[in-house]
Amino acid sequence: MIKIKGNYIFKCTYDKDSLEEMDIIKSSTQNIENAYLKSDKMADASRILKKYKNDCVCTLPLCNTVEAQSLGANIVIDEISTPRAKDYKYKTIDELMEIKNLDLSSSLVNEVLKAVSKLSDEGEDIVLNIEGPITILTSLIDLTKVIKAIRKEKDKLDDILEFIKDFIIDYGVEGVKSGAKIISYADPTGNMDILGERTYSKLNSEITLKIINELKDKVGDRALIHVCGRTTSSLLNLGLIEINEIGFCEDALYGEALLKLPSKGVNLVGQNCIKKTKKNVDSAKIYEVKILK
Repeated sequence: MIKIKGNYIFKCTYDKDSLEEMDIIKSSTQNIENAYLKSDKMADASRILKKYKNDCVCTLPLCNTVEAQSLGANIVIDEISTPRAKDYKYKTIDELMEIKNLDLSSSLVNEVLKAVSKLSDEGEDIVLNIEGPITILTSLIDLTKVIKAIRKEKDKLDDILEFIKDFIIDYGVEGVKSGAKIISYADPTGNMDILGERTYSKLNSEITLKIINELKDKVGDRALIHVCGRTTSSLLNLGLIEINEIGFCEDALYGEALLKLPSKGVNLVGQNCIKKTKKNVDSAKIYEVKILK
């Protein structure tokens, strides 16, 4: 096992891909909103992106605001940029507690699950991208208010994080039931390189471990959990996980190799980027993740 504890930062090199992909999504529909909001158009756009990238998997959803929008975030969808929060739905932690009373039965995550099911029925291998709690929260409320709540309203904040954790896990499990073969977990604005070690340790490290561990246990060998490299490195730096490189002798794409891992008894990997699915496995190393806490 490789145990890393210190100032290790995973370098993400795919930040510009979303704008390029957006141009492809535009070409798939006359109304760009439909590609982000309607299951049939989501599926069509995902298939077109797979073909354009010469990839081995279809990826859903097509943006990182689905969970936040399902919890009431005011999301702007237009042709200028990718979907994003217009403003903050909630101004205080007390207001944010309202998300616990939402009826999620007809929320946007259900459209995504329908799209996953549609593509799965058509024989596609699907990656379901899931966002972590801090990324979700930053579309709902000013992050500084969340950080202040660590000290001033910790019980309420813990209650909110626990609710979001359960929401994320339920979404992932239903995604696998709908046909997703890989659950890709990331929390772009909730990593140590953004929050700093002290805030990350108090705010996001424990809930991240809970989410990953519960997803792993509930999914079993039905799918693979792939943890973003930046999230993995954040946990490595705190000594909360270990990683072990997995040798893969076959000439295969990274995505193809990932799809085979559950049958080999591996269902939790990380320290790499899910956007490398079209890369050769030799240039995209696979690391099994072991949770220590």
